[in-house]
Amino acid sequence: MRCEIPIPIRCCFCFPLRYGLLVWAYVKQIFSLLFLAFIIFKFCMDSRRMPIGGYVVVSATITLTILDIVFHVFLIISAHTKNYRIMRIFYRYSIALLCVNLSAMALYIGGWVVFIIFFEPIFFRLLWSIILPALGTSVIMLLIQGYLIILVRSEFLKLKNISQFEFVNNASANAEGKCSANIEFEKGMEENVP
Repeated sequence: MRCEIPIPIRCCFCFPLRYGLLVWAYVKQIFSLLFLAFIIFKFCMDSRRMPIGGYVVVSATITLTILDIVFHVFLIISAHTKNYRIMRIFYRYSIALLCVNLSAMALYIGGWVVFIIFFEPIFFRLLWSIILPALGTSVIMLLIQGYLIILVRSEFLKLKNISQFEFVNNASANAEGKCSANIEFEKGMEENVP
């Protein structure tokens, strides 16, 4: 079975696609930088009382946040310069991140369900109040991330195909029916054009 992935031309049904991605990237960068500052501040305040496992968790969180910041810089650069090769890097990162998030969500919820069913059936209602908000938040985050992947894919395809022209020869039956040309502009050539 084959299904077509939609190619939207607007971000959130109102912004132009590239500008919407830029707004998204800048807002995400601001929140990532604030989160990184908060984690580092919290680590400095609690470092003496933190167990060894806490150091591992904080180190992994800081590393993943910095990685996310770097890849969103790739998105910002590619959207400003209209470079589809750099945007492809961010697109692949987004797909990998979506797969990691799906796996982590499945492990987290599966772990809680196993714990509730087999070890603590008495606290089922109490712990359900923990699982349900986590599940709802995770599903909303995954939907937003999936929508972002579709938007980035749409912009990536648009930038990739922007310099490709295709002509169809319908006049002659003996001639080749299609002719495609890829055009790449050099920066020096753009300045010489009157």
